[in-house]
Amino acid sequence: MTVKIGDEQIVNFNNIRLQHLNYSEGWEIRWNNFYDYSPPDIPQDLYISNFFKNESRLVSMWVLFEDDLLYAVHPKAGIALDLGWGPGNQPDGLFNIIMIRTDDQYWERPLVKFSSRSKDEIVNKLNELMLVVSNGEIS
Repeated sequence: MTVKIGDEQIVNFNNIRLQHLNYSEGWEIRWNNFYDYSPPDIPQDLYISNFFKNESRLVSMWVLFEDDLLYAVHPKAGIALDLGWGPGNQPDGLFNIIMIRTDDQYWERPLVKFSSRSKDEIVNKLNELMLVVSNGEIS
């Protein structure tokens, strides 16, 4: 729910939900800060309240779009999926997915790299990648 105060629109952080994903068998989510907000839907004057506990200040909605949004590992397959937004916290950024083998400690040989500004495309690609790894099609 968005409230308008003066010229500003404000969303309470407590009302912001994580993006739903179809986690396939074997995946472990190490962190998830991938929220159900699409970049084109965010006006410049949209702010979040209650983002910082015990502080009443408002922050830009773009604080949700950071370099590290989601990191998932499939230990059996030895595969990791990383999702970020770059450049972090900037309206002109893109979602970026990188899939690597977990032994590629410097991320020098990604198995998959995919970028899009569309949250729906990213959700579909994440679901697809998790499924093909769980099915043993990528190992």
